[in-house]
Amino acid sequence: MQNVQIGYVRRNLKWLNINKMSTTILQGLLTKRNKAHEDAKAIHELAQQENRDITPDEQIQFDKAFADMESYDKQLKQQERMANLEDYSGMETEKRIGFGGSEDTSQGGKPEARSHDLVERDYQVAFEKNYFRSSRRVIEDSDFEKHLPKELRVAQVVGTENIGGYLVPEEWANRIIKVMSYYGPMLEAGNLFITSTGRKLNIPTEDTTSQKGAIIAEDTADSIELVNWGTLAYEAYMYTSKIIPISLELLQDNDYDVESRVIMAAGERIGRILNEHFTTGLGPGSDEPEGVVTGSTDSGLGIAANTLTVDMLIDLEHSVDRAYRMGPKVAWMFNDKTLAELKKLSLGNTTAGYPLWVPSLRVGEPDQILGYRYWVNNEMDDMSTITNAPVLFGDFGKYGIRQARGINLRRTTERYWEKRVVAYNAIARFDARVEDADAIKYLTVTS
Repeated sequence: MQNVQIGYVRRNLKWLNINKMSTTILQGLLTKRNKAHEDAKAIHELAQQENRDITPDEQIQFDKAFADMESYDKQLKQQERMANLEDYSGMETEKRIGFGGSEDTSQGGKPEARSHDLVERDYQVAFEKNYFRSSRRVIEDSDFEKHLPKELRVAQVVGTENIGGYLVPEEWANRIIKVMSYYGPMLEAGNLFITSTGRKLNIPTEDTTSQKGAIIAEDTADSIELVNWGTLAYEAYMYTSKIIPISLELLQDNDYDVESRVIMAAGERIGRILNEHFTTGLGPGSDEPEGVVTGSTDSGLGIAANTLTVDMLIDLEHSVDRAYRMGPKVAWMFNDKTLAELKKLSLGNTTAGYPLWVPSLRVGEPDQILGYRYWVNNEMDDMSTITNAPVLFGDFGKYGIRQARGINLRRTTERYWEKRVVAYNAIARFDARVEDADAIKYLTVTS
């Protein structure tokens, strides 16, 4: 046990060093990105101060600085992803942690209750060895459950019928969700909650933004003002990663991190379709979730194609009631092309008296536009087409995302038996709704 603990400490020290190195790289890129921004801004401001156009040489320097800034942005995103993925690299499966509850002889020989983390890690070892990498053609519940921690055998909450697979361990689920978020921001931007079943879920809603109290005179009967209650229904649509084939040779090779390969494939595939539906899904009656654009409210503000002004952004911000502009998830949302235009607009902004786009100065803090963070979502419309809705603003905490139970992994050795390939498939159930349409508004391209 001492050797296991020493190995565990060494691995943790390795991860700490990786994270420290990753943070240093991120901070260096952030500094270079902000320096390029300042260079571009200085060129533009100098021309304005001297009341002249930018010279050809200055234009070359300006374009280079802006291109460098975009390049550093891409590198920052890549490094942030790698920093997260490094946390899981080099991890062993069966050998990484020792398990087993200790006997407490001072309490009459009763076994000491184990923590949730120990039980979950024990389940992960059993899952990886006796289900994911198992050589058995068919795995029945009884075959797998005899390898489970005793706490889960008693609770009987892990196994399902063979066709439904088995719930992945928490670490796997967290990694899959993390990978999903790489392919769109909606899982992070919205309010994700998990239910224990997939039954239809009805939640009450209310709108009290227009309601006020009153002064009441002595000995006067109080008045009644009814709350505008409503009901919102969440379904649980089944999403699939489709089939992920893995060769039997790779599964038999414990040195190959085949678990990460399946996690990455499942997270990417489900993440892309979820972000699409969570952005522009048609909602109730369409057999798909309601997208945030679909369920939000038209601000009544319009812009010309490929044209966005500071004044229009300010008007969109203030079209949302101030009561909705106070939460931790108040933000902008647009695609990457729109962000590029906003950065250029920020460099040439002279009407507002302050920068429109403020780059982050510290790792982990988001860039801001008009004092609010923003989400870059490439499922959002471009500014090029009439009727498009390219910019959202509001409290994304009012966009509810329901996940029913956990993520299930299924396997079969029979589909591609002649090729010695084991087929995997991840499934998960989700739905999403805008719970208060007035909390998020959009502007449209009108001409």
